[in-house]
Amino acid sequence: MSGYPDGSFRPDMPLTRMQFAIMLARSLKLDAALTDLPFADGADVPTWAAGELGAALQAGILQGYHDGTLQPNRAINRAEMVAMLLRAYPLEDDGTAPRSFADRADIPDWASEAVSLASAAGIIEGRKPDHFMPGGTATRAEAVTVLLRMLELWELNQS
Repeated sequence: MSGYPDGSFRPDMPLTRMQFAIMLARSLKLDAALTDLPFADGADVPTWAAGELGAALQAGILQGYHDGTLQPNRAINRAEMVAMLLRAYPLEDDGTAPRSFADRADIPDWASEAVSLASAAGIIEGRKPDHFMPGGTATRAEAVTVLLRMLELWELNQS
């Protein structure tokens, strides 16, 4: 992940869906897939990002919404971040009990398994000791943290 032109990293800044998808595509070293983005808001994707977003779409990491949009510039929430992370780096259920979050009922069904697997593996933590906060906006620091933890775990499992 690169910083800003002034040399700052801004760890508490929100991360967009496009930024996280690009982080994952780069971490996997996916070849840019120049493709027309089949979304109503495809024009919202800058030219420099289209190839990596196309690669993330083809790999199944990034998905659009039911209304036909991609919403690439929308801030990514914590549930989306974890779901995308586990689409990029699938985890097997090793029988380790997932962390019990008090707000578990707030985790969307489509993200529930990813959150369970990531919490059992120690990839994610709550913002509060017992709250995952699935709808909370993911920060740049959180995204880097979960990706680094996943890469460490992935390397251990590959060796």
